[in-house]
Amino acid sequence: MTSDWRSRLPSIALVIAAHKREQLLTRTLESLSGVVGIGGVGCVYVVENDSSQCLEDVVKSFSGSMPIRYLFHNHGNKSEALNLVLRQSDEDLLVFLDDDIRLSDNVLQSYAKAFVEYPERTIFGGPVEVDYEISPSPDFFPYMTGSTKGWRPLGYNGWLEGKPKFLGCNWAARRIELLDAGGFDPDFGPGSKSGATGQESAAQAALMRKGAKSRYLADACVWHYVTAKQVEESWMITRRKRSGIELAGIISKRLPPGLRTFALRLALVILKAKFRSVHGKPDALREFDRQWWKAYADSAKAAIKST
Repeated sequence: MTSDWRSRLPSIALVIAAHKREQLLTRTLESLSGVVGIGGVGCVYVVENDSSQCLEDVVKSFSGSMPIRYLFHNHGNKSEALNLVLRQSDEDLLVFLDDDIRLSDNVLQSYAKAFVEYPERTIFGGPVEVDYEISPSPDFFPYMTGSTKGWRPLGYNGWLEGKPKFLGCNWAARRIELLDAGGFDPDFGPGSKSGATGQESAAQAALMRKGAKSRYLADACVWHYVTAKQVEESWMITRRKRSGIELAGIISKRLPPGLRTFALRLALVILKAKFRSVHGKPDALREFDRQWWKAYADSAKAAIKST
């Protein structure tokens, strides 16, 4: 990387899809206002997706500290809200954050440097740490998502192989490449009719089918706020049901009806075998483990039958 990377930097936008939660959004924007390099950002888009507007004043209160713009989508669907930003923005690189994070000082510089170094067909992303309202028992970590237990696959910058990896609260891609890949699928993510998770994974998978590779930025770290509810057993079970719907959605979009049930059964066997190879069979959480896997399988099977 040469020292003049700033002179070659195309425009960058930050994208935050927000839904209610005024206090957490304020916390995120306060963190963002102090990040090194915020002055070089073309725009911070905060797109509220809800039936009522309650966040516009929060966004306007930060207009003096950053180039911020409020957008409104009158339906609680995160993918549709992100697609609105794709249509409204004209910046080159879009960095996707969430409304419940805080940022490390050098997040923006890490993205900017990588964007110059890898000018096309690259998905960027960084690690996610957590701020717990109430700390969970470590016994539950195998059953928790990366956004609720933290995610740091490498200790250095590098390429990630295989399926899409980056969490929705800390990743970036080129706007033109996202548009070419079809943007965000409204059938996935918060507010989708199916209830499935995974709008960022689906978007990253579409980018990878177009030839993109995943570049991990070890210094581009954010902290995700995890509420007390999100470490409760009932929440983990509900979240697992949504993951089952996501699995069914992926299979349904890729395979004809006659192959879907078989593919789902095979996927469940493989996924459970991989899980057991890493975590074994839990003694203390045997009943929870049974319910967790049952919720996943039952919701996936029901979703497959409904397609």
